Amino acid sequence: ANDSSTLTARPGVADHLHSRRATITGGVLIDHTNEPTNPAEWCAYHGIKVTDGIATVYKAVGDNWISPHGTSYAPGTLPEAADWRDDNDCGGGLHFSLSPVEATAYHREATRWLAVGVSVADLRPILGDTPKCKAPRVATPCRPVTIDGDPIEVQS
Repeated sequence: ANDSSTLTARPGVADHLHSRRATITGGVLIDHTNEPTNPAEWCAYHGIKVTDGIATVYKAVGDNWISPHGTSYAPGTLPEAADWRDDNDCGGGLHFSLSPVEATAYHREATRWLAVGVSVADLRPILGDTPKCKAPRVATPCRPVTIDGDPIEVQS
């Protein structure tokens, strides 16, 4: 349940509450309204793979490896945000998702997906409906993946 929606569920149905303004009746409540803002806790909460302080997150782009906001995520590159803002709000940084599928929610016309490494120390969770985060830069080179997150080779 998001925003100010109303949900009525049968007993035993898992209800995921994502907004304090939503109303849920029945079912089994799973409350996501206290999602952590600490970057390491947020990664653990969402099951994001972290190795040596680097979180693997995903970006959806077009055929030319460019995001809808004009940033190039070409394979092997390390993009940086010129507009970085150190907060937990949308805007002001490079934005990433938990999976390629979820990244597509922010770029419906995406034709390519990338796995990128972001320093957990730089990562800022953006709280809301579809989980995402932002960072000032990519820490490991952009790697092409399928929409399922499997690595792929790209011809240069």
